Amino acid sequence: MYRSFFEMERMPFVRDVPIQELYESPAMSEALGRLAYAADRQLFAVITADAGCGKSTLLRRFSGSLSKDEYLFLYLSDSKLTPRWFYKSMLDQLGIESKYRFDSMSPMALILAGQTELWDKLRL
Repeated sequence: MYRSFFEMERMPFVRDVPIQELYESPAMSEALGRLAYAADRQLFAVITADAGCGKSTLLRRFSGSLSKDEYLFLYLSDSKLTPRWFYKSMLDQLGIESKYRFDSMSPMALILAGQTELWDKLRL
């Protein structure tokens, strides 16, 4: 009813808004720049905020800006993940058997996003 009245092309306030149509606020611009910096330098980054503040939207926008030839974006959404299941889930998404030998080289950037309790839990 209101879609036709306001001549909307699609339903408002849905999760699958195309990334090119997302509003990029100054805060989102800053966060995207910091994420790009971390990814380009294969660094560790953490995103924390209360529920509903836009962490997933930010990550969706960021992943859409990455070159598919240079980056592989993995997404784990389980907030109560143990370290063992974290690594297993990442390796599963990469299609690698869980028997993995680590060396001193950092092969990836790591960006964690979660509610504010994540910061305290990781003791950062």
